[in-house]
Amino acid sequence: MTYALRKAEFGIENVILFDPAEPTVPIFVTGVTDLTHEFSSDANIIYADDRAHLTLYNPKVGTGTISQYQYSAPEAPFYGKAVDVNNVETDTGDFKSHALQFFRQEKLADGTSSFVLYLMPNVVNSYPTAENTGTTTDTLGDGVIWSSDFTISTNPDYKNLAGLEYSFLRVERTTTNATLFDAAMNTGILGTPQYFQGGTTTNP
Repeated sequence: MTYALRKAEFGIENVILFDPAEPTVPIFVTGVTDLTHEFSSDANIIYADDRAHLTLYNPKVGTGTISQYQYSAPEAPFYGKAVDVNNVETDTGDFKSHALQFFRQEKLADGTSSFVLYLMPNVVNSYPTAENTGTTTDTLGDGVIWSSDFTISTNPDYKNLAGLEYSFLRVERTTTNATLFDAAMNTGILGTPQYFQGGTTTNP
């Protein structure tokens, strides 16, 4: 059976990819039309004496899809592709894992609106597939949209205050973290995510 299924669709701003080994080298993703993700986990029930004796919950699994009008040469290695100096694109079959970071403005519990940061520290994409969204080239909105499915998992370098690895981070902008939050949004450089949790206001 499946439990705790969560699916989200976002109006996206400032979508960024980066190699977790190089967090100060952000790759800005442009032309994003859609980004969805969901998490779920399976449970195996073991029966004894004609009743449920033990329930084993498997690790949480995250999946998602990103759709965009184009992808750049720096993004290609994350989509199993390579682009050489002559702008020739080839498929490599090597899907480089990366972190996915984005921002969106949303209404908070107190009724105010604020930007919110989302981070998935270990994402692996599939080959992007193309969909032609129109039949002519002179109609607004026509063009090719590239969509790529991805999986989400934990990264041992990204842990919460309890020391547990996580696969998803959500941070609301507050007066305490405003300096770090704004720097991450403006430059794409997140720094160390744990500093948000500790309330540090400077980029480490």
